[in-house]
Amino acid sequence: MISVEEAQQLILDTVVLGGVERLDILGAGGRVLAETVTAAQDFPPYDNSAMDGYAVRSQDLGQTRLTVIEVIPAGKLPERAVGTGECARIMTGAVLPAGADAILIQEEVNVRGDAIEFAQLPQSGTHVRCRGDYHRAGDILLKPGTVLRAGEIAILAAAQRSFVLAHRAPIVAVLSTGDELVGIDGHLQPGQIVDSNQYGLAAQVRAAGGIPRMLGIARDDPAHLRECLESALSADFILTSGGVSVGQFDYMLQVLAEMAAEVVLYKINMKPGKPLTFARLRGRLLWGLPGNPVSALLCFWQFVRPAIRKSLGYPGTGWFLPNIQARLNASVSTKGDRRTYLRGRLALESGEWVFTPYRTDSSGDLVSLAGINGFAWLERGIAVAESGSTVPVLLVGEPDT
Repeated sequence: MISVEEAQQLILDTVVLGGVERLDILGAGGRVLAETVTAAQDFPPYDNSAMDGYAVRSQDLGQTRLTVIEVIPAGKLPERAVGTGECARIMTGAVLPAGADAILIQEEVNVRGDAIEFAQLPQSGTHVRCRGDYHRAGDILLKPGTVLRAGEIAILAAAQRSFVLAHRAPIVAVLSTGDELVGIDGHLQPGQIVDSNQYGLAAQVRAAGGIPRMLGIARDDPAHLRECLESALSADFILTSGGVSVGQFDYMLQVLAEMAAEVVLYKINMKPGKPLTFARLRGRLLWGLPGNPVSALLCFWQFVRPAIRKSLGYPGTGWFLPNIQARLNASVSTKGDRRTYLRGRLALESGEWVFTPYRTDSSGDLVSLAGINGFAWLERGIAVAESGSTVPVLLVGEPDT
């Protein structure tokens, strides 16, 4: 068995950057930019007011009263230049009139009919946003490799870019295996369970930025499993759950061998999630995840999510979920034979991260997934961690703050 980190590196070494596609800017949210975006014009495109107030001439020294000659709302051009002893009522974002070079904010004036009174004029440039202050026409606004979040989408809109080139999201086929499984709307017979893995994994694929393609359930039959894998080859990545252990009806490795797949790794030195298979199959990448729900999702977060993020073009710092050092508020124990992950709840208490272990470490306890946001782990050879000790935690959800 190899370590978690060795397995992650072997997998990532096989992942290539996705191709490029043209998307409308709302559809590009969360994607990674594949082109350079430059400014079409200066921004701001004209001198304008940063505050509601009065456009004044700072050189009118000694003045404490000015006549208001017009009102300038945003979106309208001034009709007159401001002369000596004059000012113009102006709104935030409105064009600065000729002659004016500063804004006297409205909170600092008293209105007297068609005039204003005040204590002192502001210095030149006060509360004025000058043309090109933020960028000039031709300046680079966004570079390739930029993740397109809300701020970047707003920049694209301001640059009048309705469409943009971004790296393509990988299509991820999701397949469950096992005669004991029935679909979400199926009728349960004795000895059967509902296929929850397909939905949990598809949700995580979408959250990571991939496009899930749900293929249903493969029976415990080599011919049917092979048929399902053949249909999955139209996707970029293939996720299967179940059938990768050493049970009599675990056929995944047999079928992969028949299909001439290259098995890159099999079994990880971790618990849960030991029976993970990763293979190349006719130019596609395939993960054979364990069937237990907690094991399947933990393996997804550790080994599949980073591959999706790399394929999308995210920088290396965005491939992995964060690890946080936290204090245990209860003692935990393991066999100590391999790295062991313990699910629980991470919270910030009085400025300190605190981890509360879940009541059980059974990988089949599906309900526990509703109440956890992290996995603390103990390395191989460590069987006990006392309450109050510090442990690393893989953050898989929003922490309590």
